[in-house]
Amino acid sequence: MGMLVQKDIMKRISNAKNQITAKDSSLELILQGKNLDDDGFALVCEALIEAIQVGAIHLEELNLSGNALTTASLRPLSAVIKSQPGLKDLDLSKNNITVATGEDAKIWKMFLQSFENSRCLRRMDLSTNPLRDKAMEVFLSVYSSQPPIILPSQDRSTSAASNNSDYDEEEYHNNIDKQENLENPKSRNGKHKRGSVSGLKQVLSHNSLAKTGSRMFFYNA
Repeated sequence: MGMLVQKDIMKRISNAKNQITAKDSSLELILQGKNLDDDGFALVCEALIEAIQVGAIHLEELNLSGNALTTASLRPLSAVIKSQPGLKDLDLSKNNITVATGEDAKIWKMFLQSFENSRCLRRMDLSTNPLRDKAMEVFLSVYSSQPPIILPSQDRSTSAASNNSDYDEEEYHNNIDKQENLENPKSRNGKHKRGSVSGLKQVLSHNSLAKTGSRMFFYNA
């Protein structure tokens, strides 16, 4: 199955290189229950990364539920996430991801850190995986190390999110960026803007600030 998905993505790459582009490059890749396994998924990731780099696709949703994936698959997946910070929805539920050894913990940490520059993630589902307690320890460590969230002024953003059904989430983030540049000019050229809503913290910030119903499912099988 992995080879078939890879072949389909490669067609998109070929079209992009030949300037035969679709009107919309957005992609929701639903691979639920396809029994990809780690080897098949590695092939898919290779194709996805190349497609993203040449602009053939803009990956918005990736559903990998029920594919017998193990912790090893998080390594190529991390590369995909780094390449596509616009990913909005990631479903890894019902797989066999566990953090039992030192190597597992290393890969798991790398996976969590790959979201460092993500600003669009609204949902990540890791439910029904035998993650173990070590996974949560590493998660909390990575989460706490990421930049803090600056809450917008009460009268502008929070009230707008609560009371205005036409609340523009993109405008909300742009306003935060402008606020950060004014308060901290050095952040303009830095690796991270102080308080920018990115990384793992954005999943919770979307839910508490923008009322988008975003959520993270994170518990052991």
